[in-house]
Amino acid sequence: MKLSRIGAAALCAALCLGTMSGCSSKTDGANEGGSQTAESQTTAGQTAAGKTEAGGAAGSDEKFTLKISTTGETDDNLDLAMAMFKEQYPNVEYELITSPWNETREKQIMMVSMGDIPDIVKTGGWAQEFFKDGMLMDLTDEVKNWDIYPRLTEGQLQRMSYGDQICAMNYNTNTMFMFYNKELLEKIGAEVPKTFEDLKAIGEKIVAEGITTEDGQKVYATNIPTNNTWELSPWVFSMGAEYMNEDYSQVVIDSPESIEAHIQMQDFVKNGWAPIPDGTGDQLWLNGQMVTYFTGEWNIPGTVDAGIDVAYATIPTGKDGLSVGPIGGCDWAVMEESENKAMAMEFLKLMYSEEFQIQADRGVTDLAIYDNPKKQAVWAESGLTESKKVQQEQLKTAKFVFLDNPYQYPEGANIYGAAVERILIKQEDVKTVLEEAAAQINKGMAQ
Repeated sequence: MKLSRIGAAALCAALCLGTMSGCSSKTDGANEGGSQTAESQTTAGQTAAGKTEAGGAAGSDEKFTLKISTTGETDDNLDLAMAMFKEQYPNVEYELITSPWNETREKQIMMVSMGDIPDIVKTGGWAQEFFKDGMLMDLTDEVKNWDIYPRLTEGQLQRMSYGDQICAMNYNTNTMFMFYNKELLEKIGAEVPKTFEDLKAIGEKIVAEGITTEDGQKVYATNIPTNNTWELSPWVFSMGAEYMNEDYSQVVIDSPESIEAHIQMQDFVKNGWAPIPDGTGDQLWLNGQMVTYFTGEWNIPGTVDAGIDVAYATIPTGKDGLSVGPIGGCDWAVMEESENKAMAMEFLKLMYSEEFQIQADRGVTDLAIYDNPKKQAVWAESGLTESKKVQQEQLKTAKFVFLDNPYQYPEGANIYGAAVERILIKQEDVKTVLEEAAAQINKGMAQ
């Protein structure tokens, strides 16, 4: 597949017009980390302990350079991967093009439009968009021969595929699960909610008994965000609803299942079981005012620092016993016009190897690594054993939120977010609002 210069130019024009949307920071959890300015740097000579083979590119002594578009040298343990690869291929040199996470997509588009093609790119939900335009290499045949492939979950394959073609590899796979405040649960006299009905019962008890914090602040069963499709997805998926149809050609947010899911969300806010969404949900949790909190491992440090007596469980089950969160992380891909495709693929293969994932402090994509004693020992020292076990279980059913990505219709997620605000804040009729939003998004997608 050749790179479409016309497509690249169109993407560049979209950038200049400010119409592009990137992946939100919450969508990828703590996996962005890019605070450097967009500048190019060359890094070489890294070493790492471990068994390696000497040799140059493709067995030769010729030097070669891997150009990598990323958010930072130490992000995603990229420095470790470069060191390990350097031992296998001593003649490799690296050129890193770094940019802040929220500028990475735009930076990559600009580079392609100027003919400055990286070999490897870090993406965060826009891989399908790039692949559709001919910018990324089809990884399918290569990845299917990797050891990790048989263990990839359905959600991971959804995130990394365009149709039946693998266009990127999900990395540091994460998801949302349930944090709960043990002290508040004990005060309320309730058990850990296993279903959304259990969560509703906790809300009803809080309101009926006027339960507050020690300093008189209002307490809630949970919170519901409005401006982040990814964070809303547990409420949607667990009720048996979907955002899009099977071939992702239309949104189905106006289906009976979706209407039921959004009515449930509306009821939580209307009845005071969840606060009116105003962006303060994180702070309410840290204040000790929420019994449960649907979030991810990136919020563990702040929770611990706030002194919350926290424990973890999977998302409560909804319709038909479903407990479903969204697939997060970042993704790595190889550019179609890379001058070092073979070596770029070897580099990615290393990043998804068991050896690398055990050494990396992050980077777990293979769910089997969660059961590795060496990895478990590291997590035990950091106090992460419980949360990691819960995340592993939640990831087995996690799904990709296609509506949250720009390759279908960039404005779609914004239209949906506005609809959710009308439902939760203005308390408008759910069926009417979702039907209007679905019609608007599907019209845009059809153009």
